[in-house]
Amino acid sequence: MYLELAKKYLAEGDEDRARSIILAHRREPCTDPEVHFQWGLLCEEIAAFNLARQSYEEAVRLSPRNSKYLYRLGLLYADAGSYEKALRCATQAVKQDSGHVEARRLLAELLKAIGREGSARVAMGHTKKEPSPFRYFPPSLGTADIDLFLHLFSGREIGYAAQGLKTGTGRACWLYHDSVIGPEIIERHIQGEVTLGGLPLRSDNTVKYAAIHVRPYQRIVFQYLKNPSILIQIEEAVQEQARNLVAACAAKGIPAYIADSGQRSRRVWFFFARFFHLLLVKRFLARIPEAVPVIDSRLVVEPLLATQPVGVGWQEQAVLLPLGVDRRTENRNLFMDGDGAIFSEQLKFIRKIREIDESLLRNAFKNPRIRFGDGISRAEGLKGMRGKCPVLAELIDKARSGRKLSSNEKLI
Repeated sequence: MYLELAKKYLAEGDEDRARSIILAHRREPCTDPEVHFQWGLLCEEIAAFNLARQSYEEAVRLSPRNSKYLYRLGLLYADAGSYEKALRCATQAVKQDSGHVEARRLLAELLKAIGREGSARVAMGHTKKEPSPFRYFPPSLGTADIDLFLHLFSGREIGYAAQGLKTGTGRACWLYHDSVIGPEIIERHIQGEVTLGGLPLRSDNTVKYAAIHVRPYQRIVFQYLKNPSILIQIEEAVQEQARNLVAACAAKGIPAYIADSGQRSRRVWFFFARFFHLLLVKRFLARIPEAVPVIDSRLVVEPLLATQPVGVGWQEQAVLLPLGVDRRTENRNLFMDGDGAIFSEQLKFIRKIREIDESLLRNAFKNPRIRFGDGISRAEGLKGMRGKCPVLAELIDKARSGRKLSSNEKLI
């Protein structure tokens, strides 16, 4: 009744009487989401945008899958600068109704604002990128280049992932392929035809490469979308943090390499001379950030491992490999120097990559309270026992490789 009366006054141009009714009755208890939505529309007409947002939020709470409600709420969030919430609403609206053109347009605008040009294009239903007026000459790949790439990024014996974008929302996803990564797929990755996600973990839980990811908090990026100068400063801080990590590693004799992973983030890559147990590599990566203070509270510095926690247990995760094209941003992930300059000859650069041997892996950034079995090697009595007892020798080797010992093995 009051809703219709407010509409009547607005239609007659009597905004004062309509406003008084809206302010007095819009919050009356009601379980019909459409009523709250209509109150929201009226609030927008009288420029009470905060009140409109509250009404739309109530409508979405009562009907969380309604694309119409989600879109209007997302639009108000975007106008108010709450881009993270706006992106969430727009994504959900498109998921519920892929034919909602306005919601897809809002989603595309938000994705483009955070640098995901490829995702924005997919959200608008454009399957092909606009051709560049400048010609592109693909690199001439030799067998040695492909073999070196395969060697550096060796991982799971069978299986790899290829990056894709979901139709409608443009969200990145991994498409699993149950086959061996061969020279042909590596060549297509470097040529930019596909984007590979490596699966570093082998069947014996060992890995040959890993990385540390340096990035700004996502909420920080959304917070300063309308202030690009601050975003530039944040990316400069990301670069400096990555440079500090590499410098700390260099002081210990550890080779580390920076790559631009897009979206204002960097990855510091480590390559090992052979496959080492995941837990040993995890301890190694965890100690490097501990030795290098974070220079900006807006940054996240985290190991990029072969597994990720999923609440209960861990799940294997694909790692976007360098030199390929990130489908979200349509930019390549390329190696760079400490000042942020991209190396002009990427294939020549990877030939200079040095791998980390076992002694460096175990001793660099070593916590003196954690011995990695050094106490055993220094005890003369245990040395003799180790030589005479194959069981003890096997357990010592297992502990040194970073593997977990069972209760009975620890007792031995």
